[in-house]
Amino acid sequence: MLWRATLTGFGAGWPTTGPMLCFGTGVVWRWRERLDKPRDWAQTRSIAGQTEGGAAAVAFSQDRRSAAPPLRLKETALPSLWTSSICAVLLAFHLLPSVAAQEFCVEGTVKRLAYLGGQTYRGPNSSFSMNVNGCNWFVRARKDQGKYGSDYEEVSYDGTNVYVLLNNKSDVEKQLQMGAKLGPDIAAAKVYRGEVCNLFEVEEVGPIWLTYASGCYFKSRTNDFVEAAIMQDPISGVQFGPPTHSKMRAHWTLSDSNPSFPVRVDYYSEGHVMVRGKAVSLPRPYDAGLTSAVYQAGAFTNYLGLDIPLTSSLKIFKMRTNAVANTDLDLIIEFHVELTNVAQRAASFISQPRIPGITLVKDFRDSRGGVLVYYATNNWPTETEILTGSYFEEIRRLNTSPHVPGGALPSVVRVVLILLVFVPAMIYLVNKHLARKRRTPTQI
Repeated sequence: MLWRATLTGFGAGWPTTGPMLCFGTGVVWRWRERLDKPRDWAQTRSIAGQTEGGAAAVAFSQDRRSAAPPLRLKETALPSLWTSSICAVLLAFHLLPSVAAQEFCVEGTVKRLAYLGGQTYRGPNSSFSMNVNGCNWFVRARKDQGKYGSDYEEVSYDGTNVYVLLNNKSDVEKQLQMGAKLGPDIAAAKVYRGEVCNLFEVEEVGPIWLTYASGCYFKSRTNDFVEAAIMQDPISGVQFGPPTHSKMRAHWTLSDSNPSFPVRVDYYSEGHVMVRGKAVSLPRPYDAGLTSAVYQAGAFTNYLGLDIPLTSSLKIFKMRTNAVANTDLDLIIEFHVELTNVAQRAASFISQPRIPGITLVKDFRDSRGGVLVYYATNNWPTETEILTGSYFEEIRRLNTSPHVPGGALPSVVRVVLILLVFVPAMIYLVNKHLARKRRTPTQI
């Protein structure tokens, strides 16, 4: 509202305007009262408004040269309370941003556009809410995917791990009613060490994270190589996210507010791609490198002293045929984030998505390498449980057994498979040869 914005702006300048207003108000009232008193009364008074627990206090000092009695409190109550109230309001509005700077909640929408063969494809679009608490964050998003798709998606960062959950309960129930044979899980999840979300399943979270929660990540970088908030480099084809957590070069600019928000982020592809471990240069003019994606914040708004983006965009590019310069690029995908609501803080901060039922989890936290795939029913296992629990030891054993795709096959099994493939062919050839020998001269 206008009054809130006015007070907020005034409160934001408290270090300068606050003391001037309080001092000036005290002088005015003191001057007025001294005019009402006899000239030979040399009493002086200073009014200092201070707030503690919402109460206002008035401090007096009397010139010892005067024998006149001190002023009665009732004669100065009105100006003192009035002055203190203004100071208290300004101080409160000045202090609120420091609270909001540590924790806030936003709601908004994400629109997705894709360009292919001269056509524009819209969606799926998403609505979201996001809680930010210091460097930690939690997002819940819903895609407008029509009849099928997840009920909602939740992604969070707890300071160590990123948790991703897709609740597919409604979709599973619909498919079961249609006679499909499915597993017992109603949700799918992933968990990995890291801070950036760049998974295909929740691609809309990347631009949301960039807009409202990436300031901590960029501030903590010691060089210009980062994990991109996109699932794949469209130039080199490098996949981001677990398990490799590949990085790319980037330049960024942050706002001066606390917390900081990115104003612009440019992601760069090098002028080559890796093929069988060797660097192969891109065709000219892209051999000098090029911009793969650009994030840009739009207008900012002020909420209780918190300067926060109202809009933002993330654009992803590809190389153009017959390009003259490495800046000649074609836009292939873009996301537009728009803020619809902001609050000082949520009722409570959630560090992990809630497991809604039987959930198929892909866990990348095992420091010994590999991915653990298991069912979770009511909670996320801790990293200690992952490393030492007997259940997960059994999972690791199954992941390398001949019954699990990708597991190493024992030599005996390989021999059996070879025989199953070649023996029938050998039998067929032998039978054909024998039949040819039994033919009479009149046979065709």
